[in-house]
Amino acid sequence: MYRLVLAFAVFGTVAAAQTPAADFSGVHAFWRLVDILQMQGEPTANAWDDLFATPGYAALEAREGRRSSIQLAMQAAFAPSNRRLRDSLLAANGWTARVIRHLETLPPRRAVLDTFADRMRHDDVVSRAAARAQTLLPAGTVARYGKPAVAFVFFLPDGRGYPGVIVADLANVMSKADPEQFFAHEATHFYWAQLSRARRAGGDTATTRGARSLESLLMKIAEEAAGDQFDKSAAADAGDAMLARISPDTAFRRYLAEYRDEVRRAPDELRRLDAMLARIASDTSRMQTLADSTSRALPLEGRPVGMYMARAIRAQLGDSAFAAIAGDAVGFFRAYQQAATRAGCGCIPFSPTALRGIDLVRH
Repeated sequence: MYRLVLAFAVFGTVAAAQTPAADFSGVHAFWRLVDILQMQGEPTANAWDDLFATPGYAALEAREGRRSSIQLAMQAAFAPSNRRLRDSLLAANGWTARVIRHLETLPPRRAVLDTFADRMRHDDVVSRAAARAQTLLPAGTVARYGKPAVAFVFFLPDGRGYPGVIVADLANVMSKADPEQFFAHEATHFYWAQLSRARRAGGDTATTRGARSLESLLMKIAEEAAGDQFDKSAAADAGDAMLARISPDTAFRRYLAEYRDEVRRAPDELRRLDAMLARIASDTSRMQTLADSTSRALPLEGRPVGMYMARAIRAQLGDSAFAAIAGDAVGFFRAYQQAATRAGCGCIPFSPTALRGIDLVRH
């Protein structure tokens, strides 16, 4: 049964009338394993399989290959006999260490988290978030694709908006002053995925490995910028006192402060991005290498520079123009160029050579 749910959740497009209630099976399976580990036991292989057969954890494994890291983090965080393992993983300070730090905070809050889960079962926040996301999408998008499915888990103070399911860390959602903003961001990823898939079905797609890497870079910037309109716009202009009101979570506040500072530095980052795109246009044989290296080098994966570009589009061209390019990475960059060349924008336009590099995605 779980595997049938997985296939539907990870890869399917959910029609409005068929959208299931939020899934909490990952939360229940997580606590069962915590109980075993804290009692000095080692869960059976079947118990681990049951965890990663739930829709949220299955999606994390299918999309990112996270099973081994999450399993190791749980063993290190909750089994008293694994203190040396825990300390060595924390010292390495990788992705698994981030998971450990988050998971260790959960058992003392278990009763509060259970109460919040009950609230989420009866609060249709996803419908409100989808309606909010619709304001920056082509007319009728939500009616066409329905609401995204949601699977609650524990993994990081984060979330994932996959093409078939939103994976939401329950503790992360509970920390939000306005969970609707979080779900509007993640729902935007869901709808952009559907709209992008429709464009590809019409033949509008990259055809070479290099072009796909370049498209991935541009799409990451554009899609995150679209989602960030709902949960980071206020932070981009906020002082430290305002950030404290936006989020009670100290770590997330530090992230928002870094995000705000990088938005202010976005013009310089755009100049570097322009130079990379111009190099791609001049030497297409290095397209994949240059696109991949730029993706790794962009501060915060390109989100702040995307916010800078999205703001220019909305201010100069209007929200209807922003909605029209949903799911279209090249369209996002072309719309920014149109906005940047307007006298009132005061923005950094792309050079003609860089524009040729952007258009290589479609050739």
